[in-house]
Amino acid sequence: MQTIYLVTGLPGVGKTSFLQVLEGLKLLPEYSVTPQKIARIYNSSETYAMQKLIDDGRSFLCELPLEQEKMEQFFGLLEGKTYAINCYCMGLPDAAEAIARLVRRDRTGVPTAKILEDFELFPSNIRELSRRVESIKFFDNTHGFCLTGYFSAGKFMLSDAGHCVPWMQTVRAALLPNEQQITPESVWQTAIFERKVKENEEKSDGNRGETQRKRGKKKGARAILHGLCEHNAKGFAGSSGTDFNAKI
Repeated sequence: MQTIYLVTGLPGVGKTSFLQVLEGLKLLPEYSVTPQKIARIYNSSETYAMQKLIDDGRSFLCELPLEQEKMEQFFGLLEGKTYAINCYCMGLPDAAEAIARLVRRDRTGVPTAKILEDFELFPSNIRELSRRVESIKFFDNTHGFCLTGYFSAGKFMLSDAGHCVPWMQTVRAALLPNEQQITPESVWQTAIFERKVKENEEKSDGNRGETQRKRGKKKGARAILHGLCEHNAKGFAGSSGTDFNAKI
């Protein structure tokens, strides 16, 4: 079965930059063909180039804005075709950050009102996308691309970092509306962090007294949070560090 990899997300979240990372690091060399490249070569529209790739039964990588109209157009081209579709979805904390980044890059062609509307429609659009694709990997781009969550076959999993990213709780609520949700304020009480604190303490000297053990627990928890902050603050290939390729 042929495969399409989609890089998707809202305006200003880093879709084009992420696509360049995939191409530059040759993480998906067999999908180096993109509609954008075909369109430039043949001086045609990207829609025409995409249709040509689909008609020829080619696998490819492309950027798709997370907008209802764009998604309907894209999936309309695939009617009657058999493709596995996997997504990389980029995200930022809020519309204000996305607008600020677009301004810094002098890309002010997208009206502010539209960006705000796109962020409001994000939960419904990501839910609709999840129904049409095999999998979605979520990356937060606050401090470089950091893998924060994974969705496939109706199952959703947050990474350690994903538990700390508020917009990932929005994603979780959208994809699993019937599940009891975790609020951003309570993420530090989740089982995964309790387990990590326990594992951190088990490495310490078991002969310490109860007072020392309690003091060590506080220190262990702080060390975990500090380490996680350092993890999220790494650079472009980024927050996922040298293991970026494996996380992809």
